[in-house]
Amino acid sequence: MQWNNRRFQPPAEDAEPVRNTPGAKLWYLLTTHVPRLLLANLLCTLFCIPVITIPAALCALQAVVLQYYRVGYGSSVFQTFWKEFKSAFLPKTLFTFLLLALPVGGWFLGSLIAVWASYALAGVLAVLALSTLAWLYPQLALLQLRPAEALRNALLLTAIESWRNLLLLLIELLTAAIIVILWPLSLLFLLVFLPVLPVVLLTAVTMPVLEQRLIEQAQPDGDPADE
Repeated sequence: MQWNNRRFQPPAEDAEPVRNTPGAKLWYLLTTHVPRLLLANLLCTLFCIPVITIPAALCALQAVVLQYYRVGYGSSVFQTFWKEFKSAFLPKTLFTFLLLALPVGGWFLGSLIAVWASYALAGVLAVLALSTLAWLYPQLALLQLRPAEALRNALLLTAIESWRNLLLLLIELLTAAIIVILWPLSLLFLLVFLPVLPVVLLTAVTMPVLEQRLIEQAQPDGDPADE
């Protein structure tokens, strides 16, 4: 799998101690950077309104979360958000909608065989698409990868990280269920906390794997870039 150095270099004057475990990082993030997370959430929701910008907005939200989750500090919320939002906009959008189109294609293909086949194939491809996106967005926000390389890594991780994929799918399905069941009240949740909370939880699940497989194994010994 391909990798490269981190995309952001936060200012040293805002440094915070680095937390070493996923649980400690998650707790620190949720207890220290709530105002910044809420601001990033609002930006993400507003930038999602044109619909076609949803992939770029979610990647931008992911970039904000990552800088605080990994090292505890970073550039301003809007600066980080906007930089990632406009980066590789077309590939991110194209790959996202292609992945989300897989279940639809599976439905039509399965319907040529039987009703049960359409449900089964669409369900399998939906799981594949959602899991792949959960691995794709952190790579695009964190690493200097070509989108095609990040997509390849995401597909490989979807194939080998089975139990983490279950956690990712559970987070995504619970988020979707809250939006649907509580509609239109969930519109308020979208403005306040709903996009950012699942992204934080997805980050806690994916980052230990990404750091081990894409960063630590490829990082030269003694390289201070990730310290």
